[in-house]
Formats: sequence, C-alpha cells, structure tokens
Amino acid sequence: MQSLTQRNILCGALLAFFPWAPAYFFERANFWFGQTNNGYWYYQFSQTRLEAYVVSFALGGILVAYLLRPRWAVVQVFLSASLIYVLFYLACPTYLAGTIWRSECYSFGPDGLAGVRLCTMMFSFGALPAFVRASYKEDKLNKQLRPWIGIFGAFFTSVVTAWFPLTAWFSGVTYLAPLVPFQAALLFGVSEIAAGILAAKISRSVSVGAASGVTSALILSGFSVTTLFRLTGASCF
Repeated sequence: MQSLTQRNILCGALLAFFPWAPAYFFERANFWFGQTNNGYWYYQFSQTRLEAYVVSFALGGILVAYLLRPRWAVVQVFLSASLIYVLFYLACPTYLAGTIWRSECYSFGPDGLAGVRLCTMMFSFGALPAFVRASYKEDKLNKQLRPWIGIFGAFFTSVVTAWFPLTAWFSGVTYLAPLVPFQAALLFGVSEIAAGILAAKISRSVSVGAASGVTSALILSGFSVTTLFRLTGASCF
C-alpha cells in the first residue's frame, strides 16, 4: 500500500508539472538573460523558444496520455495550455526599464488572436498522443461520439503536421512561383491524409475519415489564411 501511495504521489506531481512547466521556465530563463544583458544566451533562447514549447507539450502529452485515460489526458493538456495563455498573456510580471515599468506579457497581435494560435498549437501537440491512444480503444469508445472524436483528433493532427510549414510560408519563406500550387497541394494533402487515417481509425468509418480531412483543412485555413495573420507573421508565436 505504501509503494502504491508513493506511485500516486509521483504521478500526481508529474501531471501537475507537465507539459506546461518546462515551457514556462524556459521562457522565464529567456527573460532573465534579456534583463541581465546576456545577449548571447538571450539570442540562443529566443530563436528556439517555439521549438522548446512544442517539445514541452509533445513529450508532456505522451506522458499524460500514458498516465491518464484519453479523455482526462485531453482535459489535462487543455488546462496546461490555458495556464500558459494566462502566464504569457495575462498574469505577467513587470520589470523596470530605465524609469519605466514594463510588462513581460506577449503581444496579442493586431487581430488579438496571437495567444489563441500559440496555445492551440501547443494544445494540439500535447493532445495528439491521447487521440492516438484512443484510436486503439476500438469498441470501448462511445459509438455516438466516435465521429466527433475522430474529427477533433484529425484537426489536431493537421495542426501538428502543417502548422510549422504554414507559419514559415507566411513569415516570408518563398518558393518558385510555378511550384507554389504544388507546394500548397503537398502541404495540405499529406497533412490531411494523416488526419483522415487517424479519424477513420477512431470512428471506424471511411466517410468520417474523408470528411475530417476536408474539415481540418478548412478550420486550419480559417486560423491562418487571413490578412491579419499575414500582418502578424512569425510574431504570432
């Protein structure tokens, strides 16, 4: 009984810490280097912060999916992403710059959705392992909810597979003009094939898998292909 209690305590500590804490402490370290005028490490941390967030939520999501049932794993990752939103955009510390106190909060961007996009990305990386695990539950999933679970899982798959190429594209990465249609077809095609496969496995329906690919592409386009998103570029993240 004592070993079981110790295991529960350890699991509880891991669930409370991952996946949000590594991303947050990485950001706090980055600000510390900036405030202490350590330009080299501030630059090194700044240029890899997005990758650090993704790794934190991806690895944390795998751990959470292993420790919890899929539905509770998704809830835990959602709460972690929500906490990151609060810490990065709302409840931020201030620092003295000369004679002016400044906030360390991230900018919401011209359209006010920069934080939503960032946290959606992190949530998707963290929640996807739970949906992959759910795809192996087969008959244990509620029959009425299977199609919706498949569609949501497909959207998260789309974000994980297509978000980085899309942001690179909108941030200024250019391609030869004749190849742009092929680039777009490859970007969305491969992503939605992966999304459809997962949705079909979860829902056990080929039609739901096909519909989920189209749905995911439309939702992802709504998140990214707007004039305001073009204006924010990489600063969205």
